Amino acid sequence: MTLKETIHWLDSTFPIEVEIEVKVLPNHMGLVRCVRGKYYIEIDKLLSTWYQIETLIHEWAHVLIQNGEHNDAWGIAYAKIYTAFLDWVHNDF
Repeated sequence: MTLKETIHWLDSTFPIEVEIEVKVLPNHMGLVRCVRGKYYIEIDKLLSTWYQIETLIHEWAHVLIQNGEHNDAWGIAYAKIYTAFLDWVHNDF
């Protein structure tokens, strides 16, 4: 499983109605920012693929609820995504 495959899976399973771009950059902690209505998820290039995917899921949940806080809504979104992700991974093997 690759980061690109996971992005495609997320986009089809948990679509976001705003424009989103995932960037893999050196020395960037996972974060999401919104610029002129477009969301950017930034992931550290130096992380292993698994941790890049973990970071992507974490940040995707923020964009899905369009909120940067770690509140109940984010926790529910993150849990739904992660549970579905584990099912997808399990069915892939």
